[in-house]
Amino acid sequence: MIEQQWARVKGAATGGGLRRGAWYRVVRLSSREVVVAVEAQQVRLPRSALEFASVRPHTWTLVPTPPTARGMAVRAGELYAVCPGCHARAPLGGSPQSLRCPRCKDIYKVGWEEWFIRGRR
Repeated sequence: MIEQQWARVKGAATGGGLRRGAWYRVVRLSSREVVVAVEAQQVRLPRSALEFASVRPHTWTLVPTPPTARGMAVRAGELYAVCPGCHARAPLGGSPQSLRCPRCKDIYKVGWEEWFIRGRR
């Protein structure tokens, strides 16, 4: 039996309809590509475009808003948070230690230790 794994796109990369900062269940994994479950679909991506975890993270992921973002509550370059439970986005005000998701209403710790936001706090 293969151990369950989770994956998300690295840094500012996007691809296959995956939301930046959201973790997805790995369905298949080879040396070159990965198939992840995105809602009711399976999406195939190059392995090099993803980072992996053996346990589904339970902290908000913090992501800088890209310059091309439209319809977001935060400006380009500012951080927003991605819910680990439902993948909803939430604006980030200040430096909270935890946040309640506006969609699923669950409370999770904020992942300030994320590699791509170190030093931005």
